[in-house]
Amino acid sequence: MRSQWKLETDNHVSYNKRLDQERNERIAADEERLERQRAADTKRHEAHLIEMDMEHEQGWQAEDKRRRTAWNVRDAQVFAREQAIRRKEDAMWRDEQHRKRSRLFWESLTPDHRCLSFESRKYTAELANIPTEPDVDALKWCMETEINIRGESYAHPRRCVREGGKIIAEWITHANEPTCRTYWDQHVKKECHGYHKRIVEAKLENHQQPWDNWEDMCYSTPSHFNFAHYDHPDICFETAHDGIFGRWFVADDECP
Repeated sequence: MRSQWKLETDNHVSYNKRLDQERNERIAADEERLERQRAADTKRHEAHLIEMDMEHEQGWQAEDKRRRTAWNVRDAQVFAREQAIRRKEDAMWRDEQHRKRSRLFWESLTPDHRCLSFESRKYTAELANIPTEPDVDALKWCMETEINIRGESYAHPRRCVREGGKIIAEWITHANEPTCRTYWDQHVKKECHGYHKRIVEAKLENHQQPWDNWEDMCYSTPSHFNFAHYDHPDICFETAHDGIFGRWFVADDECP
């Protein structure tokens, strides 16, 4: 009986040991599997980080390359523009030196018969001594050549044209033209006109008929009367026998 009990006890102990061993083996296997899984996860994570770093590096390199390319293109464009400007300036300087060495001058300076307006007349002249080289831009040289007309200096003509084999320039003067300096005779007060307004009239003098346009001369001739300056009359009119007259409508408290 005691032997039987001992045998069962031994069997039970042996069974428990086997269970403990199997449990420990399972735990060890599970821990090993988890460790392998953690190692694999760590490896995948590290590979993902490396891949992200490589993509970031490639993206940065591509962006850096794009920026450097854009800078190089811009620098090349700026350099090309600077070179073009420099070539143009050099060509202009050489052209200007050539023009000065040619000793151009104006001849046959001719005033127009008619006045254009108050102290204003048109003049024409021919540019002389122009070289015959094919690269000479005669019209450009014409527009860059100064002149003195009646004591007034003009840096360039108003326009230049080619007439046959000649280069003809045109100027409009606005000073020192005695025959174009029209003026007003005595200002005469007339009747009232409108509210606190009076008509004042004066005759235009020094009008060069028949060449001058009387309206152009009348409406451009200034006047000074009654302590006031007027650039031009309000109305101009021509009479059959007495000539050209200007009319102003001026303030006058004597008029109702």
